[in-house]
Amino acid sequence: MRDKAKVLAILMADIHLSLKAPIWRSAEPDWLDAQARPLKEVKLLQDKYKCPVICAGDIFDRSRKTADGWNAPAELINYAIEYLPDDMYAIPASMICRITNTMTFPEVPTGL
Repeated sequence: MRDKAKVLAILMADIHLSLKAPIWRSAEPDWLDAQARPLKEVKLLQDKYKCPVICAGDIFDRSRKTADGWNAPAELINYAIEYLPDDMYAIPASMICRITNTMTFPEVPTGL
């Protein structure tokens, strides 16, 4: 019988954090709490298995194109810092490619 395999990483994708709930989730009494629930579960799994988290795709729902590139509300950035798992890595999404009109990501942080 084979030993249980070690968990190497927790994978998630396209979590689309936002300050405003999409219309189909508008019944949520507190949208930020609703988004925090699965993030807390991921943190519990990370604590249990002592492994990194890899997020493929969009972490934030929308980016606002500005003259200096990517921008998001400070409240949302602070929320992400508080609730995203430690030792998390992100794979940039196609949305970043469209916003920056490039396939390179020098200004995009990929390790959180």
